[in-house]
This record gives sequence, structure tokens and C-alpha cells, in this order.
Amino acid sequence: MADKNFFLSIDLGSTGNKIALVNEKGEFACFRYFKTLIKHPKLGEVDQDPDNCLKVSMTGAREVIEESGIPAEKIAAVCFTGQMGGVVGIDSDFNLCTGYDSPLDTRCNKYIEYLTGNFHKELLSNTSGNPTHASKMLYWKKEHPDIYRRIFRFIPLSSYVCGKWCNHKGENAFYDYTNLSFTGLNSVCGLDWNPDLCRLFDLDAGKLPEIVKPWDIVGTVTAECSSISGIVPGTPVVAGAGDQPAGFLGAGMVERNAAIEVSGGTSVFSITSDRFVPDIESGSIVYMNSVFPDLYYPLSYVNGGQNIRWFIENFAKEEERQAEVENRDILLILEEKAAEIEAGSGELLFVPHLSGQHCPNVPEFSGAWVGLTWGHTPTHMYRSVLEAVAYSHRCALVRMKQLFPGLKIKTVRATGGGSKSRLWNSIKADVLGIPVYTLNQPETGLKGVALLAAYGIGCISDLKKASLETSVMQNQIEPSKENEKIYRYMTESYKNCLNCLELHFNKTKLWRNL
Repeated sequence: MADKNFFLSIDLGSTGNKIALVNEKGEFACFRYFKTLIKHPKLGEVDQDPDNCLKVSMTGAREVIEESGIPAEKIAAVCFTGQMGGVVGIDSDFNLCTGYDSPLDTRCNKYIEYLTGNFHKELLSNTSGNPTHASKMLYWKKEHPDIYRRIFRFIPLSSYVCGKWCNHKGENAFYDYTNLSFTGLNSVCGLDWNPDLCRLFDLDAGKLPEIVKPWDIVGTVTAECSSISGIVPGTPVVAGAGDQPAGFLGAGMVERNAAIEVSGGTSVFSITSDRFVPDIESGSIVYMNSVFPDLYYPLSYVNGGQNIRWFIENFAKEEERQAEVENRDILLILEEKAAEIEAGSGELLFVPHLSGQHCPNVPEFSGAWVGLTWGHTPTHMYRSVLEAVAYSHRCALVRMKQLFPGLKIKTVRATGGGSKSRLWNSIKADVLGIPVYTLNQPETGLKGVALLAAYGIGCISDLKKASLETSVMQNQIEPSKENEKIYRYMTESYKNCLNCLELHFNKTKLWRNL
């Protein structure tokens, strides 16, 4: 393997696809981003075409290889990661029965309500606490029974694209065990399907595929795929992991009592634990499985980058024009303006649940600005969008300390595209009251699956050691004591707003049912 030390990493995201060539030391030889094609056929429906993702993964791979100048013969393996919040239905020949219902899709919300409302304890006692995949499966069964009958297996998007690279048939379909986290049909500690939950939810367990390890070799690159991608035929393809577990591996989150904040389309706050302690009381902390069977990620997540994208589309026309004239990134322009606004955004609060609250899972929840006055500007509103994510993370940290008495978090790693914003990192440090670091490589998901590929083919022997050695924390931001006091008050106000809005939405729900 000495002359084959590069790995093709492919990340199938909700807002874009990323492709990189990475070596076993986590060093990037080339990186490219390709915008995701998303369709909104009807209100509440958000579709992505899995075959478009497949096409981009192959043509993008060729572009990355050609741009890097690295011979294809030096690419030792291919590995995938991707968004975890949706499923693809395939037939026995591995052809599509459904599109990919994006995590942003709300068609299954009533089934999430049904599952969480009727089986709250069963879900939290056994699973990650998030039955997104089960609810999407129920949607197909109840509302499109003809399609449901044709579905041979349900699989994640990354498993579909990976399978097409290898010319899989239906019987080769798989979930890697980190992707079980959003199914609501798994046993967290057993890393397997839970047949009792399948029966309870009235879902066909026969439509669930084999579970594999993230580093398992699941096939090889076909000649047809090679002609498009430029990867040598027969190159091993490794299963990979969900985007968050892959990113956590790439960020060195492999030892207990570490903390991370991920600012992507979704913003995640998580710690590491060697225990599974379900949050049955509040449901605000859910779980993901690590790539390591004895390590868990208690976490909470909220809309982050998706809300920023929505804000720009609707409230930042002036900044868009400025960015075009000055040939600058609009996010940098927004950050410069928001940095001039005082902490707390003039006591303006943003509630970030524009597509429902996720932790706990309350689909009927929606967003709001609270405290809006004529004195506020769009810049106040933008800063409040950033601050809302930090308030949510602070609430999650408080709950984690209740579940894990004695928990002491000394630092927080900041990753994802949003970690490039010094202002946002500063806000998070101030709200959490904990120093925030960035990492030497922000694309931790691509790095993580490269390490999995290297481990899967035997290029590295110690995955934890490789993760720690290649993850360097840098750019420390200390919390401001003055801002911390302001944000402590604002976080309490944020929690009060959520409680008041919950009453409002409960009454609205009753009114709708009259």
C-alpha cells in the first residue's frame, strides 16, 4: 500500500456535495464543492434526485483527480458519507422506487407526531430518540401503498450512491451502524434492528437491509463507473458513516467528555460518553452511534445554516448587491455588519424552528422573532439568527449536565462551514462560557471517511490514534465575561419564549382539530 496512499472521500450533503482526495494523515490534496439540486414540488415537499447525486459523485471525482494531478493508480479506496435524515426506497434490482426525501421535507411530520406521541418511552429507551426514517417509511406505507409494496429495501442516500458505484443488487443493500441513529427502529447499544419496534410501528422488518461496520469493504468500483469517474476498476469501496459520526471522527471526538459544535445546514452540539443514558423526561437530548461501538454521542441539533440561507434569500438583498459589486462573500459582509451590533441584538430573540423543533421532536413548532421593534434593523435580525443557535446549544449543555452528573467540558471544537465565522464562534464561546477552538481541517467529514477507508484496507492500524494525531485545535476564542452575563439573561428569555410558543402551538393544534 506504500504507493497507494490517497482516498477519495465523497460527502452527499443537504445543501451541496463535497469531494476530496485525502491521504491517511488527513491531508487534503484537492477539494471541490458541487451545489445540490433540490426541488420543491409542493408545499412541505423537498426532494433530491439520488441519481443526480450519483452523477455528481462520479463526474466530480474525475474533476478532482484531474485537478489534483494525482494518478488514479494512487487512489487506494473510495468512501462515502452523507446526510442522515432521509431514506431511499429501492427494488430488488437496486433501482429507485422513491426519490430521496430530504431532511427538510415535512410530509412525514404527522407520522413523527404519531410515533413520538404514542411510543415516547419505547423510542427513547431503545433508540437514538429520533424516528425520522421510521416516519418516512410509514408515510410510504400509509399514503402510497403501491410504492411501498414495490420497495425491497430502505437505505440511506450514501448507501444508494455507494451501491451504484459497486453495481449492487437489492440483497447487497446496507446501513452502516452509525446511520441507524435516525431510524427509530434500532437498538443503540446492540447496533442492530429492533424487531419489537418494527412490530409496534407496523413496519415490515424485511425491508430493512444488512447492517455493516463503517470500515467494511462493501464492493469495488465497476468498469462502467470507472469510465465516468476515472477511478481504476476494482478499487475497494468502503461503507463509510453518516455525516456527523464521520465528522466527529475527523475532529478527534474519540475520547469521553469531549465537546463539539457543528455549523452546517443543521447546527449540532454534542459530547462524547461511554454510557447510553436516555433522556426520557424531556426528549431534548438524542443519540448517535460513534464509529466505535463503545462510544456514544449525546446531542441536540437545531436549524442553523438552513436558516441563514433563508435569511439571505429574503432579507439580505442589499448585501447581495454589495457582494456582487465588490466580488466578496455575502457572509463576510453580513458578519462585518453584525459584529457592530451589541451582544443580545438589542434584546431581540429569534426562534430557529422554521421547520419544526427537532430536540425534542415537535413538528408543529415553528419560528418567530420576539421583541422586534422599529429600532431593529435586518442586521439585528441576522445576528439574532446566529445567537439563537448558541442559546439552543446552551440549553442542551445544561440538560447534558443533568443526565451526566460531574460532566466537565473544558473546550468546544467548532467545525463545519459556519466555523469559519469568528463572530459566530465568539458568540458560542460567550453563551456557553467555554473556550471555542477551530480545527486545522474544517472538512472533518471528508477527513473522517478517508480515515475509515485507510483503516478498512489496512493502511492504518489504530483508528483512534489516527483521529487524535491528525486533529489539531487552533484559533482559541475565550468567552467574554461581560457578554456571558448578557447572554445568560438572553438564554433564560429564549427558554421562556419556547415555553410560551409551545402553549400557542398546542392551542392552535386543538383549534385545527375542531
